Amino acid sequence: MQKNNLEDCEYDDCVCDTHCEEKIPAYYVGRNGLMAKDVVWEYDLTYNVGTAVTYLLRSKRKHKTPLEDLKKAIAHIEFEINNLENESKIN
Repeated sequence: MQKNNLEDCEYDDCVCDTHCEEKIPAYYVGRNGLMAKDVVWEYDLTYNVGTAVTYLLRSKRKHKTPLEDLKKAIAHIEFEINNLENESKIN
């Protein structure tokens, strides 16, 4: 993972994903270059669970306080629970 030197990047602290040439904010990249999107992909998570995981992974890194992202993660987990409960009523 290399630091992005592109001046037009919308993020102050950005990394360049060299294999797909995306500009990725640093708060989505963990130690050793592991990215939130890769965790979601490798575990084949649903949209809502994957989004919750992403919010949890970045929660201490994007904002001054993790509360906003933690609340968003909870909301997406609740969406997933509702979806599963509705599916079980149909089946």
